[in-house]
Amino acid sequence: MRGNVNMADVLIVSGASGGQGQPSGQQPSSRPNLALAAQKLGISEQSLRDALGPPPPNLALAAQKLGISEQVLRNALGLS
Repeated sequence: MRGNVNMADVLIVSGASGGQGQPSGQQPSSRPNLALAAQKLGISEQSLRDALGPPPPNLALAAQKLGISEQVLRNALGLS
């Protein structure tokens, strides 16, 4: 396993449907718009996809690859 994984983040970034694993009382989150996130970060969508890698994404490592903080990446992806 690559670092700490938050299952809610995995489900959102990977685009898995909600339902099981979704905290009760919350609506399933939609998949992040990677094009919009990349625009917010000032990088190409492909660069963002490359940094995120295959599911499950390691946001800390992706942020490190992009030279930004994990919180900035989370904000751009709408995960904060």
